[in-house]
Amino acid sequence: MNNMSEQFRKASEAAKGAEKKKNAVIKEKDVMIKEKEHENTNLKNQIVQLNQLVSGYKKCDRALKERIEDFEFYS
Repeated sequence: MNNMSEQFRKASEAAKGAEKKKNAVIKEKDVMIKEKEHENTNLKNQIVQLNQLVSGYKKCDRALKERIEDFEFYS
């Protein structure tokens, strides 16, 4: 009887240890996921900024071309 309770205690401790390890890995993975989500958000913001810059450059390019055409027309 004493042997069975000792085996049960060891099995219980092993299960608790495995649960602690699993929880530690889950927490670690959650931290990694949050970091990656933050990186993705930053990258998306950078893409938006770049797209806005490109749009601005395209508008300036069109305006310059129109002014050149006007100058050529009146020259």
